[in-house]
Amino acid sequence: METLVLVLTDVQGSTRLWQDESAAMDAAMARHHEIVHGAVAEHGGFRPVDQGEGDAVFAAFRSATEAIAAVAQVQRELAAEPWPTSIPLKERIGVHLGEVTERGGNLYGDPVNRCARLRGLGAGGQTLLSAPVYEVVRDKLPPGASVIDLGEHRMKDLTRPEHVWQLDLNDLPDEFPPLASLDVATHNLPEQAAPFIGREAELAGLVDAVRAHRLVTLTGFGGMGKTRLALQAAAELVGDPDVGAVWFVDLSAVTDPALVPARVAEAVGVRYGADDPANALVAALTAAPALLVLDNLEQVMGCATFVADLISRAPRSRVLATSREPLRVRSERQVELTPMSLPDPSEPPPTAEQLSTFEAVRFFVDRACAVRADFAVTNDTAPAVAAICTRLDGHPLALELAAARTKVLSVDKLLARLDSALGILTGGSRDMPERHQTLRATIAWSFDALSADEQRLLARMSVLPAPTDYEMVEAVGGADLDVLDLLEVLVDRSLVRTSEVSSDTRYGLLVSIRDYAAEHLDDQEKADCHDRHAQQVLDIFTRPRPWSTSVHLVARQLPHLRAAWDHLRSTGADADAVALAVGVEDGLYHCGLILDSLSWKLAAEKLTSDPAQRAPLSGVAVQSLKALGRADQAREVAHAGLEQARICGDPGMHANVLVVVAALSDSRAALTAYVEEYAQVRPRLDPAAALAFDAERAISMASALRLVEPVEAERVSRAALTAGLQMRPIHQVRLARTLIDQGRGTEAWTVLEQVQDPAVFDGMTAWEVIGQVASAAALLLLGEPQQAGELAERAWERVVALSLQPTDATFVLAGVARRESDFVQSLAFLDRGLARLPVDAVADAAMLRWRRAIVLHRLGRTDEATDEIADARAILETREMLLLELLGCLGAEAVITTDDAVAAGLLDRIAAQRGPWVLPFDLDDDLREVERRLGRRP
Repeated sequence: METLVLVLTDVQGSTRLWQDESAAMDAAMARHHEIVHGAVAEHGGFRPVDQGEGDAVFAAFRSATEAIAAVAQVQRELAAEPWPTSIPLKERIGVHLGEVTERGGNLYGDPVNRCARLRGLGAGGQTLLSAPVYEVVRDKLPPGASVIDLGEHRMKDLTRPEHVWQLDLNDLPDEFPPLASLDVATHNLPEQAAPFIGREAELAGLVDAVRAHRLVTLTGFGGMGKTRLALQAAAELVGDPDVGAVWFVDLSAVTDPALVPARVAEAVGVRYGADDPANALVAALTAAPALLVLDNLEQVMGCATFVADLISRAPRSRVLATSREPLRVRSERQVELTPMSLPDPSEPPPTAEQLSTFEAVRFFVDRACAVRADFAVTNDTAPAVAAICTRLDGHPLALELAAARTKVLSVDKLLARLDSALGILTGGSRDMPERHQTLRATIAWSFDALSADEQRLLARMSVLPAPTDYEMVEAVGGADLDVLDLLEVLVDRSLVRTSEVSSDTRYGLLVSIRDYAAEHLDDQEKADCHDRHAQQVLDIFTRPRPWSTSVHLVARQLPHLRAAWDHLRSTGADADAVALAVGVEDGLYHCGLILDSLSWKLAAEKLTSDPAQRAPLSGVAVQSLKALGRADQAREVAHAGLEQARICGDPGMHANVLVVVAALSDSRAALTAYVEEYAQVRPRLDPAAALAFDAERAISMASALRLVEPVEAERVSRAALTAGLQMRPIHQVRLARTLIDQGRGTEAWTVLEQVQDPAVFDGMTAWEVIGQVASAAALLLLGEPQQAGELAERAWERVVALSLQPTDATFVLAGVARRESDFVQSLAFLDRGLARLPVDAVADAAMLRWRRAIVLHRLGRTDEATDEIADARAILETREMLLLELLGCLGAEAVITTDDAVAAGLLDRIAAQRGPWVLPFDLDDDLREVERRLGRRP
């Protein structure tokens, strides 16, 4: 291996030029190659034999400074050339540095792929450098050259983000479109720890299939790499306008087909409330194209009808499913994933260099290096490595299991063990493909090598839906097993994988091993294991604990929480299901799982008539309804919950509901009454609980008072921070919002700077996003519209994903566009926000509508603007606690009306009530124009 600087280039728009101007392109490309090849040679570079296709050029250098000098020369000469084509040729170039292998005059290795991905981010005329290259050349740039930091970007290989730098030449343009990275597209594809190895042909075929067919099922035995291939194909399709948004839905923890529509809706960010999630999905997917990647569909095959119906009713949607078997519905296109490419055992023993051309070998070596950093294939070990890969039939899971054993076994001894085991083990049914029998034998070999108790623990662990901590493994393992010693053996033999999460060790199984182990549980033992699992989860969430740990627990235990909830309900354990829903408290809500939180609480309420349980359930349901923008319904549920809390006589329950209800107060008198009632309940609380409820009371009061009494709202938030009450980041966000309303942008940003790190929210995802929106509002107030818009757009995507109320994010985005006089875009943002509001969110709709009226007026659509103002004002006049929004609406009316007397009266009313506020949506600027028109001094 050798560390080289790699340069990959191609010409923007060459395909169209070849099609439309073939003769001119022949001459142009001949000159292009003279320029590029000449620069490479002049600066000591060399070109591998494999040059790719068409206009692409691949070169390598041993000196980073020479590589940069070469690409600078290329860009300058290309820019100066009088091209015979109708448009000049423009080259996009990627420059990366890494260890590669040279074979037969060609270069191989992950750095080559990373360089190609880097090049793919850019536009014609743009040269992009990776961070390793930048670190070498930052102080050795050629004359007239500098670099521009473009930040970190996720590339379509789905591994770690790459920090990208642009080479800026002072005599050439330096303004280009945004990089074509995953960061600028709508998707939720997870980052992958390992690079995508091999499968180039399968990847291209799968991408073509998804483009040509609206339902594609990628089939293959467990562990074949279906998920990774599907993710990579989805990444390749990100940004394709015909494909649209890309949503990955992990169904590995779902066993009930009826739950699939809800899980898909959650992943896509579709709110459905009491509606059928399938219908809500159809409605959401009708407006724009989208690709759903449904992973691990084999265990919920009963949802095939749902998938077919979705494709039929939402004609712009596509589905890429992974499954061990096809769905067998009409319009399905099946793509079977076969093993990785292998050496031919009938050929002479290969050398190490020859081996590296096979996908299975590259995969095996990559995984072996992950467990043993000094692992390498030599000419002496190459025959054994080839034989291992052949014996395991190129199956990724089998290769991974075998590679894990290189920690303690040489490849020769590993091969001997495989040969011995496979000679006596049989696979599944005789009609199963041979490669599947080989995989089964590989897993069976590991399983049968265990003692009876080790097998029993592994089988019992198969009920675990996700990696978990030792306590959960111990509970599921049962009191009849010495779990600690047995688990240590399973980890050592790579049958159980470990990972570190927040300094805690987690234990989990690969899906294929989990499925194989599950076959060794009879129905009664499986039921017993599920019971123990559910009871352990119930115990975790019903233990006394500080409120602040609730969110952390939910985030950490979510798959187990869902599995326990489903099991308790399916087995009729209603009392335990209610206890679990109560024990989760508002953890689901604060983790951003708004729909889960609401559905759990409403379902649990139907299972109990105990006021002591119904009261806290109502309190959390209220929070979820409010977050969804359904304030009126939230208020109804809140009042019912408060009555239950008063009946139950538990001061903790009573206080809990009071602080929730207070945030929904529709008048100052109502808020005062709730605060006084809380003061009466507080002396009966445990001191620690009282402090926790004081913190929530402060948040509720600041929320309720913000748009009617800003001075008092600010005082409450500052007092909470001074007193050191819990949930400090939330108090800071609330304080910042109040300061923004008063035009005190610098103070607000000072507060918000302390919560820029998501870690400070400790898993409270919903509040993290609310803080992100507040930060965008502060940046806009400080005169940074571009930064504000970028941050607000990112926040908007998360708001949609979490099904949060979109109003505040819409305010910022529409405000940024208005600040830049892009009224068409501002209107589009407002319309988008209105479209996501539930029908009963009338107050939020009114807030958006008066802003919409201002924009319509600027666009010359005054009649529409007048109608919007009338509708908005009719609602806001009845909302005592939304005074600032009412003043904004009145100001908008003053701007739009042509009646000077009406405008003057509106200005007087605003002046009498505005206090310390600046009016939202830059309205004060508009009102100064009105004052000048009326002859008043602004």
